[in-house]
Amino acid sequence: MTSGFEKFQRSKIEGLGVEAAFSDIYFDDPGEPPRKGKGHYFALAYDKYGVDPKDVWVIGDSAESEIAAGNALGMKTVQILRAGVERHASADYHVTGLHEFAKLAGA
Repeated sequence: MTSGFEKFQRSKIEGLGVEAAFSDIYFDDPGEPPRKGKGHYFALAYDKYGVDPKDVWVIGDSAESEIAAGNALGMKTVQILRAGVERHASADYHVTGLHEFAKLAGA
């Protein structure tokens, strides 16, 4: 789940070479109103796969966006801290990169 213009977001995903790691990718595109918000897409995904929200990890840097949506749905939230991102107590966990998340998740 990513927010932004789909064409641009898709080019970032392709540039990182991570597209094959995901079975679904959802875009909350401001050019395609009405926007539904991250919580809508998170719920769509866990409903589709029949998983309990408490078994889902939400990873993001924004306490007001990804972390808030994940918390509202009862998911585990992980805030990625990088330059310019303030640590927020509302996240369940904090990491500085996906390598730390992999350790956290036991991968």
